[in-house]
Amino acid sequence: MPITTTTLDSAVMNRQQANRFIQMVQEQAVLLKKCRVLPVNHPKGQIDKIGVASRILRSPAEGETVATEASVTIGSVNYDTVKVMLKYGITNEAIEDNIERENLANTVAKIMAQQFSVDLEDLAINGDTGSADDFVKIDDGWVKQGATDTHTYDHAGADINKELFSEVIKALPNKYRRPELVWIMSPNQLEAFKDYLTSRSTAAGDALLISDKEVKPRGFPVITPPKWPDDQVWLTIPQNLIVVIQRNITVRKTTSSDEVIDKDLYAKYALTARVDFIIEEKDAIARAINVAAP
Repeated sequence: MPITTTTLDSAVMNRQQANRFIQMVQEQAVLLKKCRVLPVNHPKGQIDKIGVASRILRSPAEGETVATEASVTIGSVNYDTVKVMLKYGITNEAIEDNIERENLANTVAKIMAQQFSVDLEDLAINGDTGSADDFVKIDDGWVKQGATDTHTYDHAGADINKELFSEVIKALPNKYRRPELVWIMSPNQLEAFKDYLTSRSTAAGDALLISDKEVKPRGFPVITPPKWPDDQVWLTIPQNLIVVIQRNITVRKTTSSDEVIDKDLYAKYALTARVDFIIEEKDAIARAINVAAP
């Protein structure tokens, strides 16, 4: 278990506890299972990007070598973590009236850790520091970052259809067209595309109507995070999307604060972490925008 009573009594998770908590965060969410979750030791830093130029093969004459050497390009992406906090209390009545008694605290801690994962994925997708919403404005997420310097196809308010996927693939540079690519869309849009397929008089549409066969537009699998916006469909390699989590994760418990006494609480808890969301290579993203709501 990533959080236990023993852990809650201490201020900072040790490295093993922090790594297990980060792993649990990744396991609980839909998109985070596939994307890159990067534990770091410092609040600010850089992630190196290493690549090679295209067409680096040459043919030397017998007994000779090639005239040019392959070049390696090294770039970096900056991260700058922000603090996030999850606070909750447990009442004495909840402990007294529950069959688990004091073990209820551990059960609630696990549930809160799972909610931390769900909220983290939501923020990673929809974060926007320009928003007035207290949750959304915490940090800029991938959707906002992807609004610039990515390859964009405007679907002009039309319903999702096969042409959308064709246009998005054509928008992605050839060098990024790899088997690891995935489509990222909302669950509602996936259902809308299934409806589109089943409404067509084809064998594939008929088969989809009477089975739970996975839909893989143009041969690439689909990831459907619950909080992904309906109006966008992305094509990229999932590890191009990065969640940075600083390992200095704290879980605090107090049983003697004024609030605990005033509200007759069993205890008050606070889980604190520092996170950031970055895109490693925007050039490796193609996206459809202005897709009609299902």
